[in-house]
Amino acid sequence: ITLHNIAYILMKQGNYSESLKQFQCVLEIQRTLYKETNDHHADIATTLSNIALVLKEQGKHPESLNQYEYVLEILRKLYK
Repeated sequence: ITLHNIAYILMKQGNYSESLKQFQCVLEIQRTLYKETNDHHADIATTLSNIALVLKEQGKHPESLNQYEYVLEILRKLYK
């Protein structure tokens, strides 16, 4: 959680590249912890959503949209 919060603060400060690195590190840890879920876990969806937000802030709109669509797919499977 702390690393996730640091990544979020970096994003709010406009340090998008470092924020993205930190969120990706969080995602790697989560994917290790929840490997049996095949990304279908609420924590992973939250991190992916934050990565999408950073990409949007960087002006990488197509990448951001793809990421958000993947998050939506995860959430639909979790809460069907």
